Amino acid sequence: MEKIALAKGLEAEGRAAEAAALYEEAFNETDEDWLAVKAGELYLAAGDAGKGRAVIDGIIGCGNPILYDRLIRFYFDTGDYKGASELFLEFFTDAVREKRMAFADRLLRAGAFEEAEEWYKSCIENTSYHSYPYLSGTGGGEEEQYGYFVRRALRKGDQCFRGERYKEALSHYAHAAKVSDYAKKKQAECCFMLKDFVRAKKLYRELVQKTDDAYFKFMLAECYNSEDVDVNTFEDALYWYEYALEGGCELVYYHLGLCYQFGRGTEEDLEKAEKMFKEGTKHKTDEGDCYCKLGNLAYMRGDTEAAAEYYRKAARLNNARALLNIAIGYLNKEIRCFRFGEVKCFLAKAAALGNRRAYDLLKELEQ
Repeated sequence: MEKIALAKGLEAEGRAAEAAALYEEAFNETDEDWLAVKAGELYLAAGDAGKGRAVIDGIIGCGNPILYDRLIRFYFDTGDYKGASELFLEFFTDAVREKRMAFADRLLRAGAFEEAEEWYKSCIENTSYHSYPYLSGTGGGEEEQYGYFVRRALRKGDQCFRGERYKEALSHYAHAAKVSDYAKKKQAECCFMLKDFVRAKKLYRELVQKTDDAYFKFMLAECYNSEDVDVNTFEDALYWYEYALEGGCELVYYHLGLCYQFGRGTEEDLEKAEKMFKEGTKHKTDEGDCYCKLGNLAYMRGDTEAAAEYYRKAARLNNARALLNIAIGYLNKEIRCFRFGEVKCFLAKAAALGNRRAYDLLKELEQ
């Protein structure tokens, strides 16, 4: 259409108001929803937010999901965060928790603390998290060239594992473990999740002897480092963490840092701990946890400014403990570079991420 072509030319020349008027005319003639959105956005760019809002509001009930995010973004760009929240509820009535959390993050970044807090609160209930983040994903076994019954056992094992039915998964993997290292690995992971660390250690040790894989060394260290194992095994954990690090396993930095920080299996050494945590941030492994621990070490030294900066970096990575630490530091009048509304948002977000202490503290502040 000629008007659309002219509008695109004016837009390219930076003549936003004239382009917006042509897009609006083209919309009135064709009822193409995207033309109204384009007109509204360009009116806003030209400084006439009211005119842009009038055009945008005319198509809110259009039922075109492709345009929903752009409509919400328009409200964000005009500073109408309450309106943006209402649109989100209207457009995404069945939004999954992750999408609602992302929307709350967007509100927080925009400084709309009250709206963000309410969205985080809506995500607190009915949350569930995988209880151990380092297990390898399922799905690798079916690609191996085995017979029908082995492939079937692996498929069933993976289905049960994804559903966190570890006892059932273990029984299925047992049918393939003699011929498949993948099945043995999944057996070890099932035993780990069932807290049968004696059997998990045995399986991981067998895998280490056969493959010399650094990940298996790391998991063997995790078995020794488990809370359910006697504290005398911390020295064994340290040995296998260091052995895994020699093999190039980047998952180790955070865990070695904890060993040095708290003297697990070795003498307490805060300098070594800090070095390990910094290496973890460089390699992007457990990055949020590493930044949080660096914040704790800075806080212990009395450097609250550095602590706040580390906590801020960890908070951006959705680290619940760092969000809580910011709030505690603020309430203790030791960290002052945040606002009260922002701190309440942090607590609500930490609670939504599963931190019970943050939830309790948020309730105390609201009383």
